[in-house]
Amino acid sequence: MMTENKNAAAYTTAMLSTRLKEFKDRPVPLLRSMWPVLERLIMREHEMAPVWEELAEKRVTGIPLWILIEQCILAAVEGESGEHNTIRAEYRELQTLNEEISAMSIRLALLIDERDALLNRSGHFHVERMLRLTDLIDAAGNDNYLYRTRIKPELENLGQYDLKYWPDMAALLHALGEEKTEITFRYDASEAIAFARPSLRTDFFRNIFDRIREISDGSAYGLRPDFRLSDASLSTLCNVLLDLLPDEMTDAAYLKGVRQRLRKQGYSAAW
Repeated sequence: MMTENKNAAAYTTAMLSTRLKEFKDRPVPLLRSMWPVLERLIMREHEMAPVWEELAEKRVTGIPLWILIEQCILAAVEGESGEHNTIRAEYRELQTLNEEISAMSIRLALLIDERDALLNRSGHFHVERMLRLTDLIDAAGNDNYLYRTRIKPELENLGQYDLKYWPDMAALLHALGEEKTEITFRYDASEAIAFARPSLRTDFFRNIFDRIREISDGSAYGLRPDFRLSDASLSTLCNVLLDLLPDEMTDAAYLKGVRQRLRKQGYSAAW
């Protein structure tokens, strides 16, 4: 086992070199965004050696080793490509769109109410429009084959009910405008990134914690549910994957502080 661990750096570096060559030598090269990060891991073999040795001690080899490294690389690529800033910007945009949809729905409902009031008090005009909810649904679903074959026959049976049984269009729009929309997140990392102050290193750790948790499922190609990397190894991964300058580099002490901050923010994946 000692010999195997000491050869871990050479073994892992050779594996990464093979992967990079496979990506580059295809007729259509694959995953170009990953190339610079892979090259850093290969060139900085001496620096990465303790990480590869720790993983060998934890019996993370073969396909599970590559899957772990791949997730780490993707976490770095997302940070470097501005993915985290995109998450924050898109979250703000989604909030704005929800607010605008509500406001516009209420405004449209009020316009319909105004039109009906004018028609009722004037007596000189009539506006041809769809009054039944079923008519509106039918018009919207006209190009949908499944609607026409499955829903429309059932909907036509409801045509026997007078207008008084149906909510009017203005009421539907009021309901849409008053709907309580809530933005939820698929991943803890995305939620933490959206609400946190921008920080390349902290964003990276949020992302990598989340990714490691996702693959720690006990499957044949995943990691054990109790898998953990030391703070020293995580710090080295951060320094190399993000290619940090000497005065920006992290260490085990820095990582402990990151964990504490993430836990205070309620980030459940900060193992």
